[in-house]
Amino acid sequence: EKSNFFVSFLRNRRNNRHVEKVIVPQVYEKFTTQRILVSEWIDGIPLAQAPKEQIRELIPIGVELFLCQLLDIGRFHADPHPGNLYVTTSKIDGITPTLCLLDFGLVAHVSEESRDSMTQAI
Repeated sequence: EKSNFFVSFLRNRRNNRHVEKVIVPQVYEKFTTQRILVSEWIDGIPLAQAPKEQIRELIPIGVELFLCQLLDIGRFHADPHPGNLYVTTSKIDGITPTLCLLDFGLVAHVSEESRDSMTQAI
C-alpha cells in the first residue's frame, strides 16, 4: 500500500517534469505481509556506484523527489540509505538513466501543519 501510493502519486502528478526519471517498484500486495515486502524486480546498480555524470544528473531529481514526498504528499520514504537508491533505465525508452527508490518498508508521516511550517520556513 505504501509504495503503490507513491507510484500513483508520481504517475498522476503531471506538472512534475522529473516523473519519467523516477521509478518506484510496484508492490505485490497479495504476497506482502507485515514482515515481508514483495515488489517488482528492478535491474540496476546502487546510485553510489554509478558513473559520476549519472550521479550529478540524478541528484537534483532525488532531491525534488524527497521534497515532493515531504511537502506535498506528507508521507516519505524514511530509509533512503545507498542500498535503496538505484540507477536503472527508463521504462519509456529503455536507455535514459533513471532513479529508482526501493523498499518502502519504512514510511513516515508529516502532518499538514508541519508541512505548512516547513514550507513557510523555506
